[in-house]
Amino acid sequence: MSDLYFEHIVKRKTPTMLVVAKGVMLGITVAAFVMGVLAAPILLIAGVVLGIVDYFVFPRWDVEFEYLFVNGEMDVDKIMSKSKRKKMGSFELSRTELVAPYNSHDFDSYRNKQMKTLDFSSGIPDHKIYGMIVEGDQELLKILFEPNEKILQAMKSMAPRKVII
Repeated sequence: MSDLYFEHIVKRKTPTMLVVAKGVMLGITVAAFVMGVLAAPILLIAGVVLGIVDYFVFPRWDVEFEYLFVNGEMDVDKIMSKSKRKKMGSFELSRTELVAPYNSHDFDSYRNKQMKTLDFSSGIPDHKIYGMIVEGDQELLKILFEPNEKILQAMKSMAPRKVII
């Protein structure tokens, strides 16, 4: 028996505030390092410490999401700096109430409900973002993601009443 298997990777846009923060942190690191070499050695230690912090913090800001749809179950992984992978969740289509474009009227009945929102989209407003309402362990979850056509068609074929394209 063959499995339905589709995957799709979406790169998250780095928010402008993080780009500015990265520039400021790099500027302070370089300034502390230069001042440490020229004037006060204690600033050299501060520059090295800031450099180490920058080295470990900046890669976490380069994020991609990988959607993996296999036999009615969608797994979402967060890939940081194209090297570190973290499993964000696994969502079964059988426990899903609705999959539809997020800005559509199908989501109107869910907009004012209190539920946990998980955003696995690129953050680019022009992209077509889909929402998925899933029954979690204790509450409803609203998942925002950007599937490709193949994933949507596979979901539609498995749950035609729940998936709206």
